[in-house]
Amino acid sequence: MLDAVTRIQSLWGTPALERTALRTHMDQVRRLDLPVVLEMFHPARADTCYLALLHVDGDDAIVGIGNEPPQRVPLAEVDRLWTRQAVFLWRDFDALAGTGTGDPGRTEAWARESLARLGYLRDADLLSAVTRFQRDADLAADGRIGSRTLMTLYSRGPYPRPRLGGTS
Repeated sequence: MLDAVTRIQSLWGTPALERTALRTHMDQVRRLDLPVVLEMFHPARADTCYLALLHVDGDDAIVGIGNEPPQRVPLAEVDRLWTRQAVFLWRDFDALAGTGTGDPGRTEAWARESLARLGYLRDADLLSAVTRFQRDADLAADGRIGSRTLMTLYSRGPYPRPRLGGTS
């Protein structure tokens, strides 16, 4: 997995990135629009392996496997061999997640602003807005602002970042 993580980190540069693991599907990966590490079944081995999904171009995927140059492969083939486990690397531009020692009030204020910008916060009820956003984003709709929700909010924000489906 280290090679795949290193490939994605190189797209972001420094400083360190957050890591969020999800059991997901390709539609959600496309919506998040972040390069991602995918756990793969290996057709010739009993154990799993990892690849970096670097870019999606129509029905093709650009993947990084080990230290080999990036390869263009059919996205359907990647999807077929994928275990549905994914590790997203993302930048916490406002230092809201980190080690969990962030200021909950600051995180809530940032989430409130982001949800309002996205049209989810129509009244003062943050819990309902978070729950609606999570449902629409295909996350567990528990109303909590955890790392998965933060990552998804960042992925829909104006921050400069590598994109799975386009330019930074």
